[in-house]
Amino acid sequence: MPNKALNLLVASSSGTSASIQLALEPHFNDFHIYRVDTKDALSKALAEKQWSLLFSEMNLADFSATELPKIFNKHELSIPVALIVDNDKSEIVTIGSMDHGICALVQCDKKNLHYLPITVSALLKQAEQALQQDLETQQLLDSEERFLNIFNNTSDLIQIIAPDGSFIYTNNSWRKSMGYSEAELVELNIMDVTHPESLLSCQDRFERLKLGQSLSIFELKLITKAGEALHLIGECGSIIRDGVATSIRGIFQNVTEKVLAEKALKESEARYQALYDLAPDIYTTLNNKGEILSMNQSGLEILGYKKEEITGTQAINLVHPEDKVLVTKHIEEVFFTGNDTASIEYRKVRKDGSFMWIHENVKLDEEAGVPRLLVVCRDITVRRELQERLKFHATHDSLTQLINRRELESRLKRVLVEMSEHENHALCFLDLDEFKMINDANGHAAGDELLRQITAILHENIRSRDTLARIGGDEFIVLMEHCPLGSAVKLAEKFNKIIAEFEFRWRAQTFNIGVSIGIIPLQPQASVDKMLSDADSACYKAKNNGRNCIFVDKLQ
Repeated sequence: MPNKALNLLVASSSGTSASIQLALEPHFNDFHIYRVDTKDALSKALAEKQWSLLFSEMNLADFSATELPKIFNKHELSIPVALIVDNDKSEIVTIGSMDHGICALVQCDKKNLHYLPITVSALLKQAEQALQQDLETQQLLDSEERFLNIFNNTSDLIQIIAPDGSFIYTNNSWRKSMGYSEAELVELNIMDVTHPESLLSCQDRFERLKLGQSLSIFELKLITKAGEALHLIGECGSIIRDGVATSIRGIFQNVTEKVLAEKALKESEARYQALYDLAPDIYTTLNNKGEILSMNQSGLEILGYKKEEITGTQAINLVHPEDKVLVTKHIEEVFFTGNDTASIEYRKVRKDGSFMWIHENVKLDEEAGVPRLLVVCRDITVRRELQERLKFHATHDSLTQLINRRELESRLKRVLVEMSEHENHALCFLDLDEFKMINDANGHAAGDELLRQITAILHENIRSRDTLARIGGDEFIVLMEHCPLGSAVKLAEKFNKIIAEFEFRWRAQTFNIGVSIGIIPLQPQASVDKMLSDADSACYKAKNNGRNCIFVDKLQ
């Protein structure tokens, strides 16, 4: 039964209220009943205090339970309701579905009052779950807003297309480049804005994407609202649910300037030089020794060099040390095989020591007599950072930066699959004691800060090979690989001691907390769900043993 005090509002006769009191007393340690018998008294009580549960008879002197939805809407309330009915089930029809929220029907005869504590517990649990779901929904909306802000402010063109070709989403860069508003795109299809030269290939690739294929290099030519051609290059993939593609997403770079530059390069050397210097990318020419023959003005400015500082130097000196093998291999392959169709991504180092991610295309130019390479590098730092952030947020808890439940389950599954009968691994489930009291009394900001400080403490005290995860609320899990059960217990005792001695200071107050810990040994080939459930059960037993305790379940 709940540990916190229950405030029960009863709209009934005194006899009914007394029956409820008698039925609940053996099962609930701390509850208070406040009885009202008029509509005004009920409305006033709802406005003045937070209630855990409302009991209401179907009809009082000046009040009918059919008015409850209207009263709840007036006070913007959502609390569970137990409607008290007699043996005449026709009253159920008069109240309808009670669409304000969580509701149950009870009868106050001796037989049914026996089950009242169970009904009350079920209603309270449903209310708590509904509240948690609302909180998680709001967190999801906040996270979605942050990601949309990132998408809308990147220079890449992002689009999400429905299977029928209609537009689900386009970011600001896409709409600005194409010249369309969101309202105009509602009436358009992706094929409506595809250039005739790309229409057949686009249709073919779109069908492949709907089958679940991913296209890492996707070239697309669109027509802007003004009738101009827009050349895009990027990657596309499908979002699959239940084996069916629900949408096709694409992230593109606008390479129109590059295409125009290459066309102009063929037309005249003069026009090539102008575009070469003014292009927003880094354009470099290399000889077969890897020396820089020339670099455009934009490239010089981006990297922070003067022309005389860089001409004649080795291009590999501008590459991040960890990427030099990759770049050298790519350059040599183009020089010796003539295969210049591949592109690479790597880090280029600026003069000030900072680095940037670039996407590099290399073309072998043999028309000059002596073979040379024409290298075009585009800054993709923002895109790479966005990809890393998206990858991180998919596997980590945003508050503590620990891995989340999804990533933990993935790692735990790997350990269970690869585990032999002779290996020892353990799972440690930690649930903070008194966290809710601090969180409720001081607000979520205090609770969030407490979780961050506890995370830091646990990080400092786990082994280097251990995996620490936050799986929700104030619950943490430590996956201890290659750790006998005895060693896991010693480490848990260390956690228990350090957290018990920890003092959390918030503003002018100091708080002490504890931690209940459940430990289990991992079993080869067991399911992830079973191991997590067993660890959770062990923690629950530790909490029932008085909190701030450790319970070891050997699962024998």
